[in-house]
Amino acid sequence: MTKKESKNKESKNEVIQMKDKKEQLEKEKLEETVKVSDIKKNYTYGKQFDRYGIKTKNYLSIAHKGVIIDSIVEECLAYDDSGMLKCDFLNKEISINIQLLLNYSNIELDCQEDEFVEYYDFLDSCGFFDYVIESVDDSEIETISDLLECEIMQRLEIENGLGGVINRNLQNLIEKLPNDKQMKSIIKLAKKEINGLDMSKLGTLQELFLNMNSPTPDSVSVKDIKDTNKEIKDDKKLN
Repeated sequence: MTKKESKNKESKNEVIQMKDKKEQLEKEKLEETVKVSDIKKNYTYGKQFDRYGIKTKNYLSIAHKGVIIDSIVEECLAYDDSGMLKCDFLNKEISINIQLLLNYSNIELDCQEDEFVEYYDFLDSCGFFDYVIESVDDSEIETISDLLECEIMQRLEIENGLGGVINRNLQNLIEKLPNDKQMKSIIKLAKKEINGLDMSKLGTLQELFLNMNSPTPDSVSVKDIKDTNKEIKDDKKLN
């Protein structure tokens, strides 16, 4: 075996090992996950939370924190009927609890969409949100809270400022304009209508418009009436 072949074989083995390691980590991650549905089935009031197999993390990377903040912002900010961006504080509270629970613990929210409220109320009333948040370093929660408030404030100022309102309305107007395909259809239709015009009638139409805009020989203007009245008064004075 040549040196080149040996090196290629080693590289291939490294790739395989990295792949196996990644699959193993994913497998371990799934094995450690605790589903809320299982907690509900086995829940006993007063039982220690760690007995359900719940584990928490003390630190997440700044990039991971950014993902959490973006998720919360998207859930709690929405445009109202007047086109202004507003914060839904109830959705904000719910989203914060859910994101911290899912990202700082191994709890998996395995409910259907129509079961969400039931699962959320169970986790909240039994203290699972508080348990996870209290298990995380205060500095982590403070960092996420501070960055979240700054991001929400910035979004509201930008979107509800004069520039944001103008840009949004302009974009809405642009979206209502015909696209390339629609413009081609309009031009094609206009060309068809023009080609169908009887050009011999254009002269008659032109004469009609000119006659409408110019006074007829028998027409009497206000000035003519005033002049006539003046002449009548002058004749009376002479007589």
